[in-house]
Amino acid sequence: MKELALSILLIGPRRNNNLDSIGGTTVSFENLIYYLDSNKITHIVISTNKYKKRKFDIINYVYVLYKVIINLPRINILMFNASPRGILFFSFPMLVLSKLSNCKLIIRIFGGDFYSFYLGLNKIVQKALLKCLKAAHLLLLQTKDLIQKYELLGCKVCWLPTSRSVNVTYTINKVYKKRFIYFGQITEQKGLDFILRLIDSLDSDYILDIYGPILSDKYLFLKNKSYYKGILNQDQIPNTFLNYDVLLLPTIHPGEGYPGSIIEANSCGLPVIASKWMSIPEIVIDQYNGLLFPANDFDSLLNIIENLNVDSYSKLSSNALIWSKQFDSKKINMDLIYRFNKLLV
Repeated sequence: MKELALSILLIGPRRNNNLDSIGGTTVSFENLIYYLDSNKITHIVISTNKYKKRKFDIINYVYVLYKVIINLPRINILMFNASPRGILFFSFPMLVLSKLSNCKLIIRIFGGDFYSFYLGLNKIVQKALLKCLKAAHLLLLQTKDLIQKYELLGCKVCWLPTSRSVNVTYTINKVYKKRFIYFGQITEQKGLDFILRLIDSLDSDYILDIYGPILSDKYLFLKNKSYYKGILNQDQIPNTFLNYDVLLLPTIHPGEGYPGSIIEANSCGLPVIASKWMSIPEIVIDQYNGLLFPANDFDSLLNIIENLNVDSYSKLSSNALIWSKQFDSKKINMDLIYRFNKLLV
C-alpha cells in the first residue's frame, strides 16, 4: 500500500509569556514543533494553555475542542500531549473525534506520575480512562517504569523520553572547580529549601548559583540575592552550563519524570547530583553520570558534595557526555515520525 503523506494535528502546552508556562513539558512540546518545522512535515498546532488563569479552564477546554473539530478534515494523525489531568478530561472526546474523522490517535503523557494518578481515580473512571488509552494507536510515555505498567494493562505503548538538542561535537575536558548550579522552576517541591541550606552550609570556596522562574511567593526574596541569576532563554543554556561543574536537583516533585535539565547538563559535561526520587534513577545512573542521595536527606546530599574531588569528577563528567547522546531530540523525534508513518501504511 502507498504511504500517505503525514498531516499532524498537535495539541499541547505552548511556551508563552507567563512564568508558569516555563517548564519541561513546554520545552519538549516546542522541540517537537521545531523538528516538524525544520523538516517541513505538515502540521497544525493547537495550544492547550491559551488562557492563563485556572478559572478559564472551561474556556481552554472549549477552545481546544472547537479548534480540533474545524481542523479534523485536514489531518491524518491526531496527537494529544498533556499531563495526567489533561489526559483525564480530553482523552474521551479526542478518541471520539479521531474515530469520526478516521485519523490515528496518539496520546502523549508528560511526567512520571501517571500511574499513581490513575490508581487514585474511582474504579468507574479508571475503567473508562483505560478503555480510551487502549483504543489509542500509540500511548507515548516518558519513563520505562510507566512503559512496563501500561504494557501489562494492554496499551500500545512507546517510550518517548524527554529530549533536548545534544550537539556534542567536541570533547569537554572539564576540571572540577566546585561550581554548582540549580536550574529549574523555583518551588519547594523542586528542593529549593535544600539548595538554600547548602548555600549556608558550604565553605566559601564553593559556588552555588540559582537559575529559573520564581513560581512561589516564598522565594521572591531571591531577587535581592547575588546567587540568583534569573531566567535563561533556551539558547543561553549551553554556554551558561559550561561555566559550572555540577547540576543539583534535590527534587521531591510528585510529577517528576525525566527532567530536561539533566539532559542539558550532561550534554555540557556536567554530572548531576539528584535525589533518588520517582524515575530519576532511570536517567541519573549513580556513580556513572551522576550521584544519587535519598530524597529529603540533607546530610547525605551535603556529604556527597563535600566528598566529590577532581579524580572522581573527571569520570562522571566524561560519562555524562556519553549518556546524553541517547536523548538527542533530533534522533528521538526522527524515530517518532517513523512510527507515525508506519501507522499510515
